[in-house]
Amino acid sequence: MSDLRKNLRVMIADGMTANLMVGVGENYFPAFVLAATGSQLACGLTASAPLVIGAVMQLASPALRRWIRSYRTLVTACVIIQTLSFLPLIWSALRGSGSVAVLFAVISVYWASGLTVLPAWNGWVELLVSERIRTRYFARRTRFTQLGLLIGILSGGIVLQIGAHYDSRLNAFALIFVIAVVSRMVSAYFLTQHADRTADSSSAGLREIFGDFGRLVRTGGQGTAIVYVLLAQFASQIAGPYFTPYMLGRLKLPYAQYVFLISALYISKVVFLPTWGRVIERIGLRRVLWITGLAIVPLSMLWNVSDSVAYLVCLQIVAGVVWGPFELASMLLLLNSVPASQKLGVLTVNNLFNASAYMLGSIFGGWILWSLGAEGYHLIFAVSTSVRLVVFLACFPLPAIVRSVTTRFADNASESLEPEFLVPHPHLATERPAKNLTPPIASLSETAQP
Repeated sequence: MSDLRKNLRVMIADGMTANLMVGVGENYFPAFVLAATGSQLACGLTASAPLVIGAVMQLASPALRRWIRSYRTLVTACVIIQTLSFLPLIWSALRGSGSVAVLFAVISVYWASGLTVLPAWNGWVELLVSERIRTRYFARRTRFTQLGLLIGILSGGIVLQIGAHYDSRLNAFALIFVIAVVSRMVSAYFLTQHADRTADSSSAGLREIFGDFGRLVRTGGQGTAIVYVLLAQFASQIAGPYFTPYMLGRLKLPYAQYVFLISALYISKVVFLPTWGRVIERIGLRRVLWITGLAIVPLSMLWNVSDSVAYLVCLQIVAGVVWGPFELASMLLLLNSVPASQKLGVLTVNNLFNASAYMLGSIFGGWILWSLGAEGYHLIFAVSTSVRLVVFLACFPLPAIVRSVTTRFADNASESLEPEFLVPHPHLATERPAKNLTPPIASLSETAQP
């Protein structure tokens, strides 16, 4: 029992310091690229192009698990590589400039190591934490990790605002990246304090893990939901990566107001997620995915209504209310559907397709912005909303929804209000929330998420 208590304590410490790194470091990558290169287009693509390169690189993770049998060694090594990826960024900031190609390459290494960590960490911690306490423990841990994320965001914002005041923005970025390095090294130390476990050496090869993912996508309602999430990510990323250059480049907001907007989104997620957790327990994951999927449709277009900071803060709060449960339901639906023996491979492939959806969406939005210049922002916000609506209606046809609701009220024997394509497959997990794990770091952080 003492070993279990130690593992639980160091997992909280690891999660909090890892998310501090995300908040003060990763979260400011787009703003740094804008400051170092002056390119609003490169700033927008920072959130997607290096991510997909990293996702391709992390396809080696199943092979790495066969080679490095120790979960602790594999995860800690990837975390150290991720930490070292900040050093070229610090050097570029101190020099006062940076090449887009070099910055993208460095950030790609950051994402490759980070994405490799996530499936391995999930497999490791499943062996360390008893299923009996898993849900309650990780709900508590999430509060600490979100606190670390918020502290990182606010700390980075304060440093950047001071740097802007003294006309030393890039030196300020160097300082916050140093803080990120220290935070991640502390996180690595706590990882070494976890009890080690041996990974299964029978990990499948690339052909097998792509096959497992393909079978999952073709299976009943869960497959439709997974495809919908990927398409919704594509639609959202037409606009998503360009909120940072819009705020800093077009609206020219001070860093203090920019950070206030970012913080509003995360605070909203933290405050309302417990309520959504109870909603999920009551009505189920698939219904929550449907409700929040509909709610995110108009959000990007609403950025065209007003440039008032007060209005944008309110919009960010609303975005946090609906994006938090959308992300949670998306993750849990995927994890609920995957047998433990296939989890590492399927999550690895899903990381790749998710990153590809991000990149394709951001390239489409970037093409519009490149074609129209600064006037293109309002168009990409409108296009993103339009594509979200098309994706939603394509995956969730209204006749099926109406038929399901009508059937529910006509026949109480039916348990579900969900469209027929979201009814669980008999061989998949049940409707209750998964007893799966919250990743140690955010896999895809967003500065603004309408």
